[in-house]
Amino acid sequence: MVEEWVTHRNDKFKINIVSGKMKNILKSSSVKTGLRLYDGSNIGIASAIGSYDKKELVSRAESMFKHNIFYTAMPAAGLKRAEDFSSECKVSYDELIEGASEIINLLDTQSSFSCGFGNIIFQDVEISIGNSGGAELVYRDAYVSSDLLLNHNRSTNIFDMSVVYKSRRYDKDGWLKMVSDLCGAYDNQVSVSTKTKIPVVFKSGPDCKIFGKFFDLHGINVAEKASIFSDKIGEQLFSSNFSLSINRNSAIQYIPFFDGEGTVLENDKFVLIDKGVIKYPYTDKMTALKYDYPRTSSASFAYDQVPDIGFPALYAEPSPRSMSELLAGQEAVLIDISQGGGFTSEGNFAAPVQSSFLFDGENIIGRLPELTISSNLYDMFGKDFVGVIAEGLYSGDLYGYLIVNMNVETNV
Repeated sequence: MVEEWVTHRNDKFKINIVSGKMKNILKSSSVKTGLRLYDGSNIGIASAIGSYDKKELVSRAESMFKHNIFYTAMPAAGLKRAEDFSSECKVSYDELIEGASEIINLLDTQSSFSCGFGNIIFQDVEISIGNSGGAELVYRDAYVSSDLLLNHNRSTNIFDMSVVYKSRRYDKDGWLKMVSDLCGAYDNQVSVSTKTKIPVVFKSGPDCKIFGKFFDLHGINVAEKASIFSDKIGEQLFSSNFSLSINRNSAIQYIPFFDGEGTVLENDKFVLIDKGVIKYPYTDKMTALKYDYPRTSSASFAYDQVPDIGFPALYAEPSPRSMSELLAGQEAVLIDISQGGGFTSEGNFAAPVQSSFLFDGENIIGRLPELTISSNLYDMFGKDFVGVIAEGLYSGDLYGYLIVNMNVETNV
């Protein structure tokens, strides 16, 4: 029998802002531990939060075998690797409090906004998987993030604009510049031509809004003919400039280099769509075994559950060209807030845009009215796909932007 221990540690420092003031500051630390026992046919699991008795946890996991939870995949033996990015985030709690105060002061004195609600968070996290077969995988990271919902002084809306920031490198001046640029642009109301499709710029990353239909590449759904892609493996469906991978390179994503089952990819990457051609679905170990698919390191990170397919670490391959070069003189819609909408089962897409800006590839020009954007999956990533930019607009921004041409309508 193989023992496998999964540990999640999260040290957090959180500043809550409400109605333009720092309401409270919270500091917390949590450690969650999961134990998995494998006998080659079934799996037993047990978990604990905080301190625990090892013998008691093993006993609880052993007792789970009476439920005959089928799981034949075995953990890798002898695999050892550790990556630590936490030293890149050099910031003290006092510096975060000072930065929050300066943002509040900037909004009060140099803009037409206040922060209705939001938070600024520093996190130091560590995720590890080790087993009695000698495997030891450790990922550690640290970063600062903020999610601020701003109210315009002349508005009755619950919120009018968001300021979202996440970085391993704390850059207060860059942070303040982002807030200043967005607030300044918001007060300059502009319009955009809607006669033809125009470039729309989305923040990239695994949770990019228009990646939603690619969750249909879920291995079970593809195999069981429940996916839009079930009968399209091997077909050229999208632009030859578009490639999509599972990318677990921790240097370019805030994720471990391994998944919840401890699967590590060659070069930390597995291509699902290669130059527009659908190659493979994404899988965990049991799905790969059942349907004879490759393992793509896409198991969930739940420490207290049987491993299953989770949220895939999707990554669109970036273009060698810059944002300005891709836009080629065209003005674009830079999405700030788009809540609601999505894809139909056939792949048609429509979504409201509550907040967006006119953008020329280098500068945020002004605020656009509320919009509706629409297209379909095959156009967005086919003839209307423009490209992906690896770099963000501001210092330390790990995720870049994805650009597609779309139908844009002004909401009257």
